[in-house]
Amino acid sequence: MDDAIIRCENLVKIYKTQETEVLALQGLELEVARGELMAIIGNSGSGKSTFLNMVGGLDRPSAGRLIVDGQDLFRLSDRELVRYKRSTVGFVWQNSARNLLPYLTAQENVELPMAFERRAGKRRARAQELLERVGIGHRAGSRLQQLSGGEQQRVAIAIALANRPKILLADEPTGAVDARTADHILDVFRQLNEEMGLTIVLVTHDQSLARKVNRVVAIRDGKTSAERIARGDVRARLQEVSGFTEETHDEYAILDRAGRLQIPREMLEAAGVTGNQVRLEMQDGRIVLTAPEEQRDA
Repeated sequence: MDDAIIRCENLVKIYKTQETEVLALQGLELEVARGELMAIIGNSGSGKSTFLNMVGGLDRPSAGRLIVDGQDLFRLSDRELVRYKRSTVGFVWQNSARNLLPYLTAQENVELPMAFERRAGKRRARAQELLERVGIGHRAGSRLQQLSGGEQQRVAIAIALANRPKILLADEPTGAVDARTADHILDVFRQLNEEMGLTIVLVTHDQSLARKVNRVVAIRDGKTSAERIARGDVRARLQEVSGFTEETHDEYAILDRAGRLQIPREMLEAAGVTGNQVRLEMQDGRIVLTAPEEQRDA
C-alpha cells in the first residue's frame, strides 16, 4: 500500500542464547496504512509481540527490512533510536506496573514523558487535556491504588500520547480487565483513531475484541498467515449484528513474495493431508488442494 506507515519485508528475528537459537519471526511480510486501526492476533510464541517490540524500537531485527514513518530501523543510530521512541511511537502495556508509577497521581504520570518541556504550566495543561480525552479528567489527582483497572489503562493511553506519537502500539491492552471494561477501552482507541487520525496497532488474543476493528492480521509461526477485512463500517456493523459474529469480516489467506501460503492444520486434516505433500489442480478457474491418493487410501 502506498500510504503505509509501517512496512516490513521478509522480517526475521532470532534470539540467541549460549545453547539455543529461537526463530521468533521468519520472513514476516506486513504493511499498516497511515491512520489505520488494526489488530494482530496469534497464539503464544507466534511472533506478534516480537513484531510490536521491533516497531516500538525496543528490539532490533535480525534481517529483512522494517520501515516506520519513512525511517529504516536497521539504519538508526542509538541516539536516533531514542528520538524515534520518544516522538514516533507510544506504547501501552497489559501490566499497569509498566505503565504507571504508583507514588504519582494520574496527572503526574502523564506529565512524566514531557520532562523535556520546561514550562510546567504547559505540561499540566497537556496532561489534563489527554486525561479528558480518554474520559478520566476527573481522576487527575488519583494515585494507582485509587484507580480501577480500566481507569489505569486509560491513564496509560494518555501517557503513551503525551509526546504526540504518530503510532500507538498496545500489547494485550485489555488482558487484565473484564469484557465490559475491555469494550470501553476499545471505544477509547476507536475515538482516538477517528478524531486524531492516529495509527493504532493492537496485539491481542481476544478474538471478540479483534473483530471490532477494521482489519485483523493473524500471525502463525513468525509469518503473516491470514487477514480479516471488515465489510463496511465496523461501528455500523456493531449496531446491526447482535454478538458481532464472523460474518462481519471477510477472511483471506496471505501469500508471501514467493507465492507461498500457510494452511491451517485443521484444514489440512479435514482434507486428509497427513504428510508434507499435496496435489494442486485448476478446476473452473479455482485452485483445488487435495491429499495424494496414497494418503487418502492409507
